[in-house]
Amino acid sequence: MRRPRLGMVLMVGLAILASRTANAANPGPSKEDVFWGDWRIELDGDGRGLDMTLHRSWHRDGSQGSWTSTFDLGREELDGITPEQWKARDVPVAFDMKREAGSFHFQGHLRLGRGSGEFSFEPDPGFRAELERAGYDDVDTEGMARLAMHRVSRAWARDLARSRHHLGSLDELIRLTAHDVSPDFVAGFDALGYEALSADELVRLKAHGVTPEYARGLGSLSGSRPTADELVRLKAHGVEADNVRDFRETTPRLQVDEIIRLHAHGVTPAYARALKGVGYDLEADQLIRLKVHGITADDARKARQRHGSIEADELIRLKAHGAI
Repeated sequence: MRRPRLGMVLMVGLAILASRTANAANPGPSKEDVFWGDWRIELDGDGRGLDMTLHRSWHRDGSQGSWTSTFDLGREELDGITPEQWKARDVPVAFDMKREAGSFHFQGHLRLGRGSGEFSFEPDPGFRAELERAGYDDVDTEGMARLAMHRVSRAWARDLARSRHHLGSLDELIRLTAHDVSPDFVAGFDALGYEALSADELVRLKAHGVTPEYARGLGSLSGSRPTADELVRLKAHGVEADNVRDFRETTPRLQVDEIIRLHAHGVTPAYARALKGVGYDLEADQLIRLKVHGITADDARKARQRHGSIEADELIRLKAHGAI
């Protein structure tokens, strides 16, 4: 599914706030009620897709600002342009782009697959009312237009609203949708006690491949639930859930940072377990030092047989001098 290019979207929040304040004191149509601006489209190289840019700016009652969004879509998503019009050298056009959050209405000219003109947006009143009932605090026409551009569906918004994870703004809803953070994904983390995760944290978890199943596996023997940042770091370093469980069984005191360091230095749960079996119940730093110096559980066993109970540092010294 093609998504709007988030980096191309510019919102001027102070201008919006000033405009709303002015409109409250001056009843009548406002930019919240009539959302319009300019459009520009250009066909892709293969002729099947196109780039759409919407732009609007305003300067009224002491308020000024601008808004621009560029996104990709297929020609079939525009209702009202014929194949002949796409090929015409210069032809007037009027067409629509319908989404669940509302419909964009366009008029202007096409010239050999490129076009420009003016647009207006008509929000879907039922969808808007549903979002307001769900507790979203910024459901104006501009917000509905952004939902439409990002293809946010009613079912998607409804399922997120049913989860225990409260989203208070359309920005959060759009961000989750744009990064394919599904209601099931959110509900899965909610069920593990992660209801307080922000939209940014949910996006990071999704982007790094951290699933609710992964988090469930990590937390099964941990005694405390890892934070979202810890989940991301463990996954990013390739630490799988069974490694964490094995480490926790062998050395329950280990923290997430220590598990990551052990994994990075090639210290496995089996290595820690083997040394523990010889009598070395070690901290993470000690395990790493022994591993770096190539000391095996067999080395430790031989050293104890010859020299009795000796510390980890003495093992390293003996190994360095070829004594074990």
